[in-house]
Amino acid sequence: MKKLTTALSIILTAATVIFCFSSCKNAPVSAALSAIGSSPAAATTAMATTVATTAATAAPDYNLITAGTLTVGTNAQFPPFDYIEGGQVVGVDAAMMEKVAEKLGLTLDIKDMDLGTLPDILQSGQIDVIAAAPFTMNADRQATADFSDSYYTAQQAVLVKTGSAVASLDDLKNLKIGVQTDTAGQNDAAANVGSPDSVISFASGAMAVDALIGGQVDAVILDSSLAQKYQNENGGTLKLVDNLFAPENYTVAVKKGNTDLLNAINTAIAQLKINGTLQSILDQYIQ
Repeated sequence: MKKLTTALSIILTAATVIFCFSSCKNAPVSAALSAIGSSPAAATTAMATTVATTAATAAPDYNLITAGTLTVGTNAQFPPFDYIEGGQVVGVDAAMMEKVAEKLGLTLDIKDMDLGTLPDILQSGQIDVIAAAPFTMNADRQATADFSDSYYTAQQAVLVKTGSAVASLDDLKNLKIGVQTDTAGQNDAAANVGSPDSVISFASGAMAVDALIGGQVDAVILDSSLAQKYQNENGGTLKLVDNLFAPENYTVAVKKGNTDLLNAINTAIAQLKINGTLQSILDQYIQ
């Protein structure tokens, strides 16, 4: 009698779990329930198998390159969103994706890569996600990747030397403009300065700013939060000119067609917005 009571208790608990899975199938449940008439041991074994099978069926398929791990590619040349500190990738994107991975029940593995190679690396199946602030959405990128909901609204700004007369987009024409390769700043420069030869690309924003200080370029176009950082670091030698460009949304990208992963990331980002976690991360890194 005691064994039967224990078995029934296990069965009831397992049945409750099964009921909670939206993708529950009738066949496994029926098989497990029919085992009740056999023996407590058979019933317990059948129900345990049903729970495991149903759970596996209900688990979303994220098409991850490594089971249990969310592999993220970024470009750690874009503080405060992506940079190296203590040998680790840190910043807004790393902190946010750590929380996203937690909500998906995954471990985060974030890799620092060249910005221009990220689309091909995503397509070749070496990473699951691109989370790099400068990798903004455009028509070319949308052809091979799907983008999440926005987690931050940014705007490009112009850095010039203090005393420069630059105050508008017209003032940039015929000047040498420094940009980070494959960023929105590069696109904005190409659209506004006239000759493509006037746009000089660098591997990082820091290198572009160094070129500005050294006199190799006349201005630098980059994300306003990054521009503010470099202005603060260089005392009164640099001037920031903002509100010249349209706002842009920062998102993360997944391989085109990976709807399950995209939807899960969007849900996680929405939750991080609602509970204040995302704002706390932004406040931590963006001064």
